[in-house]
Amino acid sequence: MKNYYEVKNLCFGYLKKPLLFKDVNFIADKNDNILILGLDDKGKTSLVKCLSGFKDRYFGNILKNANELKKIPDFDKSISLIMDYPVLINSTINENLNYLYKNLNREIPSDLEKEKLLDEFGLNFKLATKIKKLRLFEKLMLCFLRVFIKNSDIVFIDDIFKNQFEDFELDKLNETIKKLSQNRLVFLCANEKSFLKNINLFESIKFNKVLYINNAKVYERKDLKDFNENLIDLDACEFIENLQQKQGYCVYQDGDYFLSFDENYILKIDKSLNSKFDLLKLSPNDNEDIVMVFKNGVNVNLEKNNDFNRQLMNREVMIFSKLDRSRVL
Repeated sequence: MKNYYEVKNLCFGYLKKPLLFKDVNFIADKNDNILILGLDDKGKTSLVKCLSGFKDRYFGNILKNANELKKIPDFDKSISLIMDYPVLINSTINENLNYLYKNLNREIPSDLEKEKLLDEFGLNFKLATKIKKLRLFEKLMLCFLRVFIKNSDIVFIDDIFKNQFEDFELDKLNETIKKLSQNRLVFLCANEKSFLKNINLFESIKFNKVLYINNAKVYERKDLKDFNENLIDLDACEFIENLQQKQGYCVYQDGDYFLSFDENYILKIDKSLNSKFDLLKLSPNDNEDIVMVFKNGVNVNLEKNNDFNRQLMNREVMIFSKLDRSRVL
């Protein structure tokens, strides 16, 4: 029996940046609810964009009904993606609905029928209302309405709960997601803060699988109970693997300096953090990789006759990082 939705050895990253995730494998059934958890900037949104077909330059396979997702035409995928900040046509509510019906090659319903749909989703607005006049919650509800009109088989919801909502808005979103879950495969994303802040809401949704993304790896738990009982040690994920001595070489290429540790690690040095080069910053983002240069040694092979060589010659290097250092070269 073929799996409804299957992910095999999925990897994704950007040129000369850390791989955001690698070797992701899981299967899902038609009626599953799947929670994707992780800290900010760990790749949740990129993972969702790959899984939904929004991005297709990944390595590995994403299969829907045993068919490669990237080979299925967009309007045959029957997949919807709701971002944390809604993507809508900057016009009127009516134009947004009409655009969807036209792309679905369906007959556009009457204004009365469209207003009835809006009312069902708590959107008591005239069809001529400008999108820019809607609050964030109302824009999200319009996105959910479009999903129901489209009748997508699979729905991906990015971390919408990191936004601030009133209690009645959270109740409405909870009700809508539960309604959406009937006869659909639903993926819901959350960061640690939004998950803990809305823990009662998440516990009220029956999740069949929890995927936790951290340090370019995806850890799978069978449900929230399993996730809570078999906690993933963040410190272990972040540091036990990463904080180990790496011997490598400094190389000069095309006007830039790089540290090379083996075929898997090629790190560009953007600037030094101090004049002694004890710390080398590899990117302008404080949360990304830092290389610590320490101890005398014989493992750094530098070109001769340059200032950089004289500073670093005969030293060993160690990576200190909260991100996986694997690179897409």
